[in-house]
Amino acid sequence: MESNSTVIDVIYSGTLKEVVLPIPSLEEQKQIMLELHKKSNILDEATAAILTQIKTLKAYRQSLILEVVTGKVDVRTEAKALAGTASTPSPTRQASQPAPARPVAVGQLGLF
Repeated sequence: MESNSTVIDVIYSGTLKEVVLPIPSLEEQKQIMLELHKKSNILDEATAAILTQIKTLKAYRQSLILEVVTGKVDVRTEAKALAGTASTPSPTRQASQPAPARPVAVGQLGLF
């Protein structure tokens, strides 16, 4: 609004010196920074949790690929079971192999 041009905005130092900017008190600035740090920490924790989930899912995927390649899981039987055409449950993991822990859903992090 203080520019004296029509196409390219130009503000001269004299005009800029007259512009009034609201500056919060030092105490209010500290409160703002504390709140920003809290929000930043929440985002950092969520990012770390999601990266852990990605790592877990990649390991789980590799485990499934290995089981299919070695014949521990018959994907044809699994596909039939998923389609509802198999009357008996499909073979599962061997008892000696514990199932991997399920990753926490993003919604369970309390962000949303």
